[in-house]
Amino acid sequence: MKKRNLDPSKKIKRNNQGFSLIELLVSIVVLAIIAVPLMNNFFNAMKMNREAEAIQKRSNLAANIMEGLKSLNMEETLKQFNSSSVAAPFSIIEGIDVNGNSIAADDVMRLQLNTGVYSEYPVSTEEEKKDTYYFGINGVKEDGKDYDVLITMDALPYKDMVSSGGSLMNDYPMPDIINLDEKTNGMLFSDIWINENTGALKISSGVDFNNLDQVALSSLGEDYAYEKWYSTIYQDYLNEQTQWQIDYQNAVINKAVVLPAKPTEPVFNPSNYSTYFDINSLIPLITKTMKIVVNKYIIDSKNYTELSYKINYQCNLSGIEKNLDYDIAQTKYTIALDNIYLFYKPSIYQSDVLNRDNIKIDNISSDPSPINFYVSEQEDGLSIDPFITILRTSDLDKFTVFTDLTNIKQVINGIEIDNVKKHIVNATVKNRIYAITIQVYEYMVGGLENKYQARDELFTLKSTREE
Repeated sequence: MKKRNLDPSKKIKRNNQGFSLIELLVSIVVLAIIAVPLMNNFFNAMKMNREAEAIQKRSNLAANIMEGLKSLNMEETLKQFNSSSVAAPFSIIEGIDVNGNSIAADDVMRLQLNTGVYSEYPVSTEEEKKDTYYFGINGVKEDGKDYDVLITMDALPYKDMVSSGGSLMNDYPMPDIINLDEKTNGMLFSDIWINENTGALKISSGVDFNNLDQVALSSLGEDYAYEKWYSTIYQDYLNEQTQWQIDYQNAVINKAVVLPAKPTEPVFNPSNYSTYFDINSLIPLITKTMKIVVNKYIIDSKNYTELSYKINYQCNLSGIEKNLDYDIAQTKYTIALDNIYLFYKPSIYQSDVLNRDNIKIDNISSDPSPINFYVSEQEDGLSIDPFITILRTSDLDKFTVFTDLTNIKQVINGIEIDNVKKHIVNATVKNRIYAITIQVYEYMVGGLENKYQARDELFTLKSTREE
């Protein structure tokens, strides 16, 4: 085995000449190869940060506008965008004043859309109610950057329309009064729609739903037609059937060669009785009665109220009496209910003082306490004040009746009394909820027609606002 030389006097030779030029160039090339991707990542990160910052600015601007819109009703919103008569600072965007230097009054305006082109809306003295509104804010600043903003407020998605597939929110008749609370007040409606296939009920019209008054009219007409058919043609058939049985037995006993033919059972065909479906003939004979029963009681020191609501249709034609009953609502409240509101829309059966709709109310509580019963319009501006009779079983039921209608009378056990009190409450169908779309664009100098035509938005924010 060879031994290592440990003699320190014998030094090992070392190369002290340093890096060669080739080695240095190779190192630079390697460093460049590594640095270029790193620099690209660095620049991309800077670009992404700038884009994120820009998106944040646009988002803040859109959110600021959205919050401002939600704080106002439609009337107040329209005033904000009436550039011809700005009565107050532009408060939709916090810190912006149309009377100041931040934004000019003519840069805040209501728009109209015709054949794909936006133009300024001619504001009139009396504001026209619409389903869709457009507003423009031109050159608004957000953190030192100028933007153009287009606002669309659309009520159509919340209407009961086949084309929109929307909900019923803007078609639902609701009372114009702020103190109505469905948890503490009973709210009923006279205009009911029914799905004949499923029996489902709802307040407003819609796909596959028919008005209950029309359904009742058709049903009663068919019942009368059937009764007429049964009492004539089918009864004749039954008599023929009885006689045939006698003749057949006699023929068998006498061993007759030819037996009597059995009569053919007739089939009911409603089309043969079209007169019984004549609206003009049946309507005056039908009475619609809305039956409301209230029962208040106490269990274990807790108050409860049961409210039952049914609609009855009664008709008498040619001595044949028919009744149709529909259970509309059976509601239980964990309170002592004091107020009941019936929002009324005239039925097809009432027309004059002799042909009235009836409202029958009954308080069957063991110890009746006072109940306020309100009858109000279910829709705006009835062309004819409806004729109604309120039927009560006793003046001890402690009902106090209020109404804003004129042709209404109150009867207790057949005796008319005059103590209906006036009030101002009505239910209207109007746009209460809007879909809001806020589109943010780069600022563009030029006329209004150039602002929003065929431009790509930088940011879009969508939400809803309820009146």
